[in-house]
Amino acid sequence: VMTPESEVRKRGITFIAGEPPNLLNPPSGCRFHPRCPYAKPICKEVEPPIIEVRDDRIVACHLVESFM
Repeated sequence: VMTPESEVRKRGITFIAGEPPNLLNPPSGCRFHPRCPYAKPICKEVEPPIIEVRDDRIVACHLVESFM
């Protein structure tokens, strides 16, 4: 039986601490920058483009190349 917890472990998904942004008034730039421990000044100013990193994975992060 597949549980949400086992699926998270399988995919290697991590959770970001803190509260999700207000969807009616999202932060400028990347919506995750207020909670992201890796956020840089560009993250606060510019919304990141969506990039396909594999056939089954897309990301929107200015720093994606530093994590690959």
